[in-house]
Amino acid sequence: MLLLLLLLLLMPLPPRVWHTGLLVKLRQYGVNGQLLEWVRDYLSHRQHSVIVGSAKSFSRPVNAGVPQGSVLGPLFFLVYVNDISHNLLSISRLFADDTSLACSASNVNDIEGILNHDLDMLSTWSKQWLASFNPTKKEAILFSNQNVQNPSLLFDNVNITFVHNHKHLGLTLNTHGKLKDQLTNITKSASTVLCIMRSLQV
Repeated sequence: MLLLLLLLLLMPLPPRVWHTGLLVKLRQYGVNGQLLEWVRDYLSHRQHSVIVGSAKSFSRPVNAGVPQGSVLGPLFFLVYVNDISHNLLSISRLFADDTSLACSASNVNDIEGILNHDLDMLSTWSKQWLASFNPTKKEAILFSNQNVQNPSLLFDNVNITFVHNHKHLGLTLNTHGKLKDQLTNITKSASTVLCIMRSLQV
């Protein structure tokens, strides 16, 4: 049995929420009337500029993105990306601005077909909702009890890079399914903290 876990960090960095698209999605969730108009007004007519020393750039309109540090910002972002996993064949997980896809099969061809289908779906979603994905944040890791060739996975005609280990939500995974890398990282972290504590001793 082959198991391929494809870890794709596909969310825009920084999160880019197209205001018009967000209003469409809010309406789909049943938000309408005065509340929807309030959100429209909240997002409209925003300007930004850059100040360096005493120099200031011209102000430009902001048509995308959520107000950083605001209470509603994270909620708007989640509403915007919540449908990204619709129509996917693999198991998808969303956490903050990271997306992971997981797929298991008894041969590489099945894995390749399922995941390339899902990558096409994600590419279509990104073009429809004007969400540009970071091209340097996509990688895959293959777990297998056999010697097999990595499947060929493409996203927007760019090959997905396969890695031997990957840190995901604090857990370091490797292609052998062993915890050696994870234990090494924990040991290093603990050693650093212990050194700091020793230096603080009176």
